Amino acid sequence: MEYTLLSGFGGVNLTPPQYILASRFDVNQNLGTNYNPVVTPSTWFNSDTSGTTYYCNTSLVCSNPPPSLPDTAITRLIAEGVFDSEETSEEARALAEEFLYSELADDSSLWESDSAYIAFMIENQGEPVSYLYSVDEYMRAAYNYDTTLMALVDSIDILIASFTDSIENRDQWRENNPELDVDSMVTVWTDRVNFLNQTATNINLQREGIISNNLENAELQNDYVVGDVVPYTNNSYINEREIAFIESGNNIEEVTNYYSEILSIAQQCPYTGGPAVERARTLIALANDSVFYDDANTCLQVGVYRQQNSDLITTGTSNSILINPNPAKEKIEIKLIGDFSGLCKIEFANMINKLVIQHEMNCEEKTTTIDVSTLSQGIYTVKVSVDKQFYISKLSIIK
Repeated sequence: MEYTLLSGFGGVNLTPPQYILASRFDVNQNLGTNYNPVVTPSTWFNSDTSGTTYYCNTSLVCSNPPPSLPDTAITRLIAEGVFDSEETSEEARALAEEFLYSELADDSSLWESDSAYIAFMIENQGEPVSYLYSVDEYMRAAYNYDTTLMALVDSIDILIASFTDSIENRDQWRENNPELDVDSMVTVWTDRVNFLNQTATNINLQREGIISNNLENAELQNDYVVGDVVPYTNNSYINEREIAFIESGNNIEEVTNYYSEILSIAQQCPYTGGPAVERARTLIALANDSVFYDDANTCLQVGVYRQQNSDLITTGTSNSILINPNPAKEKIEIKLIGDFSGLCKIEFANMINKLVIQHEMNCEEKTTTIDVSTLSQGIYTVKVSVDKQFYISKLSIIK
């Protein structure tokens, strides 16, 4: 089946081009509580005030959904660079490329006879995505060897405990088995305990060597990750912290000493911060399992989610602030959304509620740019005050 990619919308229309109008969404903007998208071209969504709300549970259409785009088609679009347009965010491109590279690197049969995939793999050699994949492989190997060898050591410990128990209960053995030479058996059991202890020691030495070697290689590959693409920098930093945590023998201080830095990643929107966000949350939970992550508002701030209109009449006067980019590194733009007038006072506070930046702007100008390059990495509260009203948002600083 043919499909047409409507660039910028992050979706596909699975009908041939001549039937795009037939699959258009007609939206009645007077219904109030429905989300009313405003997009271009109108062949995707169209404003039509004559319609009524469609309820899926009263129609048989929902039980026979249209076919979805196959995974192979999605991966091919990534490989061919369809998502490289300016309309696609840098974070989305990075996550898509990281996903595809991992899929292809795990199974060479997927790409060895496909020129688009071959070109993609060649182009990404020596790029952050390839180094991050290598880090994952070395860390996976470290975990796998650790799990396997530790299971073997545990089995040895069970045998040692069994022989030791027999040695300690030799008198009971004599009483229950008078025909046996228990002293000779104790000698055999002791030799076996000594042998098993030496075997466990050798396995532990081998385990430590294998883990150390894999972690060293992971650390080396991780050092090659350069650039300021958020999902990559997040992954690289969490790799560094996780490697240090494992090398320390799971010392919790490796988390608490870098708590604020790890937390700044954990509090990001997972859809822009990448897989490192969930990994950071796992590390944070080791030190504090009561942290709440407000993904709905965080993702709303960075444009991943869109807020549904609660009331068409009041939406035009409902005020809010938008920070872009978020996370940020050097400069941000604060945009006032709604009806603002007078002098707006902007304050930045760090995690201990200490003011670190104060700024003023004419509210009617709607936007202002602020230099945040002097701020340390972490999460900051941004408050805009005007006419005894204030509006609060969160800002992540990534270095």
